Amino acid sequence: MYDLIIRPDPGLLVLQHFVDIYQTKIHLQPLPLFFEPDLAEKLNSGPHYLLWSFMSLMLHFSSHDFFHCQESTAASFYSHKAEQAVAEIACEGIPTIELAQALCLITLKHFKTRQLGRAWMTAGTALRLEATRLLSCESLSASRDPSHIRTCWLVNVLECLLVPLIADNSCLQTPDYPDLTLIPPLPRSSDAQESAKNVQHRPGQSPTDSDRVSIIAHSLRIITIWGELRSYLHKLRQGKTEKPWSPDSAHTRINLELIAFESNTPERLFLCNAYLSSRTRDEVSQHPEYWNRFMVGQIMWHAIHAILNHPFIHLSLLTSRDSIPPSCFFLQQRIDMAIYHCNWTFRLLEMFNNLMDIVDPMIADIIACTATVSWLFQFSKNHKIAQDAQSNLVKCEEFLSQVAQIWPHISYKVDVLGKLRALARENYRQNSSHSTTISFQPAWFWDLLAPKPSLKTNTTRIPDLRGETKSEISLKSHFVLPLDDDTNPNVDPAPVGFDFDPFFVMPGELGLFNIDSLSHDFLQNDPWGQGC
Repeated sequence: MYDLIIRPDPGLLVLQHFVDIYQTKIHLQPLPLFFEPDLAEKLNSGPHYLLWSFMSLMLHFSSHDFFHCQESTAASFYSHKAEQAVAEIACEGIPTIELAQALCLITLKHFKTRQLGRAWMTAGTALRLEATRLLSCESLSASRDPSHIRTCWLVNVLECLLVPLIADNSCLQTPDYPDLTLIPPLPRSSDAQESAKNVQHRPGQSPTDSDRVSIIAHSLRIITIWGELRSYLHKLRQGKTEKPWSPDSAHTRINLELIAFESNTPERLFLCNAYLSSRTRDEVSQHPEYWNRFMVGQIMWHAIHAILNHPFIHLSLLTSRDSIPPSCFFLQQRIDMAIYHCNWTFRLLEMFNNLMDIVDPMIADIIACTATVSWLFQFSKNHKIAQDAQSNLVKCEEFLSQVAQIWPHISYKVDVLGKLRALARENYRQNSSHSTTISFQPAWFWDLLAPKPSLKTNTTRIPDLRGETKSEISLKSHFVLPLDDDTNPNVDPAPVGFDFDPFFVMPGELGLFNIDSLSHDFLQNDPWGQGC
């Protein structure tokens, strides 16, 4: 019988098998931890703790005859050895690239085994070590080693998968991610080739510049904005509210970062220049790294907007009875943006799901958050908006169930959505067609929007409508209406996959909130109920 203690190192051939699995299961979604072309050799000749950390994760994704059907025992062995060695070295406070990579691997292993508390603490250790390295640099230029910069960015991204602890990082200036130039391939269709020739370049941008796109850096920037929003949501959950229209508010700051992100987006990364409807699944699979990063940037940009403008936040949490009610025009903008970006998020999810397999736990996380926006709008008196919201919720549950097969901790989000679905059915049964009051569960929203790090997902929770503190949302006559009353409801919406730039383009079928319903009386009576 095979003895791990006597022969713990698998060797190059076995390592190459697991490196191939890493390339398809981890590197593209969710994190590119390694960039070395000879990764198997690096692991075989590098520190033992890095090899052990790698094997402790990858044995949860694949097996090999080398282990003689003892993969479970081997995974436990490598996990114990890796965590013990890495903990001792990390306590010395001396950051190295290999140590940061090992901590990232162990964090992902904890995700895979649904140990979210351990994942949070391990990622925090990696983040603190990177902060130590940056603070020890005499100048920003001294920390421009590409390997160190990649590691620093990836550690921060991994933190965004959990409960981001966004503090004042003005003293920790992280250099820009190394410009890994990628040229996006044009689709094979002649129409798309001809359209691509007509792409207009922005002032000051040469055609040569437009042929080079830093796709990884682009996706990392939007992920860090998501980390800031997640940190903001946790503060709201703790009762730290603000006036979002204030120039120094977190809402304003995040919104400005989104605007800056969009304005700095290379034109080649606009959705209208991707020609997704002209591409095939096989064509996309030939350039997986580019299209995975493109997918992350597109979906997260819209999802962050939808969540930042969430009605739950602006019509419940941030509405104060003790001061002048907020601007109705401001709230109008929030509702309009929430509907628009929420619908675009799920439209993009469907478009990309038809072209690739999406199993990124970070995308699953932000999609689950966005679903809470659709949950509210499914009760709209406007049939089109309610129907779209219900369709979005179905897409969300199907997608999360798909991701949960690879990352089991996502199954908890499926359970929460199941509870919300059951609650929606209860509302439909109890309320007549003329009723505008719905039963509301803020705690369940928070489980998706800002889950606590101590949340245990090791066991499956069965949806239960009892024992939870409920609130009520009274919509009364204040409901979502289409912008144009003359819109023909019988006209079919444009098919999924049509190409145009989604930034600041309002399709007619994406309805808007009626501004007349947002009166001071409406806000003072607090018809949406208490959210925390």
